[in-house]
Amino acid sequence: MRPPQSPNSSSDGAPAPADLAVEMEKAVEDDAVSSGLLAHAARRLIELSEENTQLKQAIESRPMVDQARGVLIAVLGADEDEAWQVLLDTSQHANIPLRYVAEALIASATGRPIPDDLRIPLRDAMSRVRSNRQRPRSGG
Repeated sequence: MRPPQSPNSSSDGAPAPADLAVEMEKAVEDDAVSSGLLAHAARRLIELSEENTQLKQAIESRPMVDQARGVLIAVLGADEDEAWQVLLDTSQHANIPLRYVAEALIASATGRPIPDDLRIPLRDAMSRVRSNRQRPRSGG
């Protein structure tokens, strides 16, 4: 049985974490814990924990990504958007997290070689930016 929807419910209709805690506390006190409520609470807790971990990683890697964008701006003469696109394309085509691509680019600026698994996707992403720059933009 699903608890009634609270004004604090998420967009998917799931109760907010605070509401879940209250509902679980009431259920335990009433000795009427439903396995569905506990299973839902456990799934939601796992989802929130994973989201929290991803947000922490994004916050921690942001300065490194910005520094890598600076390297690309200097090397390519790219603007910020183009540098971001190179990082993103390289990450996606190499199937490597963005923070590792950024780390490799920063290391390359100090003389370390680009890892083999990034070399071709990075070269291709840089080529795409260069060729897009050379195309005439259609006016509107």
